[in-house]
Amino acid sequence: MADRVVMTAAKLVLEPVFEADFTEASYGFRPKRSAIDACEAVRVAASARGATATGRALDQAETA
Repeated sequence: MADRVVMTAAKLVLEPVFEADFTEASYGFRPKRSAIDACEAVRVAASARGATATGRALDQAETA
């Protein structure tokens, strides 16, 4: 139990320090950021640039 308290305290102190160094494009092992969020960011960026998949425009239906 004491180990858990120490780990939680360390997390509360260290997490903001390291979070400040990450860019908005960083997704791995971050709170409230998942691989699915990263994929969605890529899809949105590609769609904004007019990227196509197999000759067709990307849209919501193709990603569902």
